[in-house]
Amino acid sequence: MNLAAAFDAITVEQLRATKSLKWCLPDQAIGAFVAEMDFGTSPVVTAALRKELDRGSFGYAPPHLVEQTGEATAERLRTTHGWQVDPADIRVAPEVIMVLDQVIASTTDPGTPVVVPPPAYMNFFTSIRRQGREAIEVPMIRDDRGRWALDLPGIAAAIERSGAQLVILCNPHNPTGRVFTREELEAFARMVEGAGVRVFADEIWAPIVFEGHRHIPYASLSETTAAHTVTAVSATKGWNIAGLKCAQAVLTSDVDREAWSRMPTPLSDRTPSMGMAGTIAAYRDDSGWIDEVTAYLADCTSMVADMIGEGLPAAVVSRPEGTYVNWVDLTALDLPCPAVEFIQREAGLAPTDGRSCGTVGEGHIRLIAAMPRPILHEAMSRTIQALRPREAPGPGPALDAPR
Repeated sequence: MNLAAAFDAITVEQLRATKSLKWCLPDQAIGAFVAEMDFGTSPVVTAALRKELDRGSFGYAPPHLVEQTGEATAERLRTTHGWQVDPADIRVAPEVIMVLDQVIASTTDPGTPVVVPPPAYMNFFTSIRRQGREAIEVPMIRDDRGRWALDLPGIAAAIERSGAQLVILCNPHNPTGRVFTREELEAFARMVEGAGVRVFADEIWAPIVFEGHRHIPYASLSETTAAHTVTAVSATKGWNIAGLKCAQAVLTSDVDREAWSRMPTPLSDRTPSMGMAGTIAAYRDDSGWIDEVTAYLADCTSMVADMIGEGLPAAVVSRPEGTYVNWVDLTALDLPCPAVEFIQREAGLAPTDGRSCGTVGEGHIRLIAAMPRPILHEAMSRTIQALRPREAPGPGPALDAPR
């Protein structure tokens, strides 16, 4: 396959014709807040879905389809990450956030807070608050290489101070794009075990990791991490099928197996059969589609980092190691209104307001870079042109951008 040329040829008119959320905003703004790609999905997935359509598979998912989803997930974890998981320990759910809902409700005491290291995925906060809990924010820090890192002493202190029983780990990380190393994960595990808490590991972005980096499932590190973790995975980001609504919870402890067995209605009963069919096809896709897409996305996120680093040096922009998300610090700019409002009005680009990613997000934006490169280049050029006059005198360097 030569997907890069095909992706580059996609036009704005073609994308607006899809009528998706990203491409139907007022004033023809581009919805760079929507975490999806503009490239469709693998032909393997399309063929599997078309087969289900022709078969008229519009009813509730039968037990054998749920079982096959678990089997395909276990195969993917084994062949890609070397993680041996019993398919019987995989539960199907409509969304990763519904897995988090279940973890909070079933394995933490009522009223206990949850520790979140921001910047973080916006819906973590939604899930926590929906269950009447407090989100304890422990901001990430920059290590000596300028990379975003977890503040382990800060997390440990927050747990001791608040009585929290659960910490959220997102890896690969949304929105900074970090892919944590084995050493970082092992240090996190020692902190967690010392604090006596549990971990919800959101690994939805695992299929999109760039060259030179490797995703390591946190629960696969040891029997200890397996015992205190519920992992959530999905094909929705890697194969661009978020609308099919299918995620998987990987249970690696008797505590969680027992807790999930008490659910009056399995989450699989609320998961569309089409989502399961698409997931099975994605996890068994050996066409090379995911590898080409990942390489293309590496170019896209690098383009954002390069263009901002060169054209807007007062900004600090992440250089992702995975995902297709860039985190941009615009606090050094003199903006007359929230950054996201200014950018949408002046440049026609609608990123995520960083404040929804935690209190540290004031003056930041989360930008989805998964667009055809010519369209992304034009969008970034307009954004930089709009923001450049707002730079204050004497800007500092963009820590994650090339110098």
